[in-house]
Amino acid sequence: MNERQWLALLGVLVVTACDENSSSGAGSAAPTSSPSPPPTSVTVPSNPPAPPQATPAPSAATAGSAAGSASAARAASVATGAAAAAATATGASAPTTLTVLASQFTDRVEKSNPVGDSSSLSSVPKATYWMDVANPGDPTQLTLVWKHDGTEVMRQSLDVGKAPHWRTWGSHPRRAAHVIEVLVLDGAGNTLKSDSATMAARAP
Repeated sequence: MNERQWLALLGVLVVTACDENSSSGAGSAAPTSSPSPPPTSVTVPSNPPAPPQATPAPSAATAGSAAGSASAARAASVATGAAAAAATATGASAPTTLTVLASQFTDRVEKSNPVGDSSSLSSVPKATYWMDVANPGDPTQLTLVWKHDGTEVMRQSLDVGKAPHWRTWGSHPRRAAHVIEVLVLDGAGNTLKSDSATMAARAP
């Protein structure tokens, strides 16, 4: 084999070896790819707030009913005030709880009881008026209005406690009166009782 043939054979071997190396390098290289973007995380609240609700405006019927109620209340108040004014104008008083169970004129009182009666007044300088009063309420007062021959001469206040039988009495000089009269008034001015006694004419 001559020199040219050896050179040609050597060139073929070199070319073959290069081709094998190229094929081997391409198979071992790892494929490259673009990195994927990370997934986006969205948080959903477990109890979302309720949307605000609008307050409905009052209907015409509701407004009319409220106005009617207010008018009725004002009318009732005016009527009550008018009734109170009328009672005051007529001089009406609150009812009393006092009751005069017994009463009489006497010349004196012993152990809370009357001794004589009106027939003995002519022989004493003072007239005494005795009463047995029932009072189921709080302690209060009675007023004795003394009159001589129709003319008021004195007012006398007497204390009355809470009791089924409260005995009390008042006295006033008899003077020259022919007729002695007593009115019994409660604390509101109501007349509970009235009595009179006529003095016997003295012998000349």
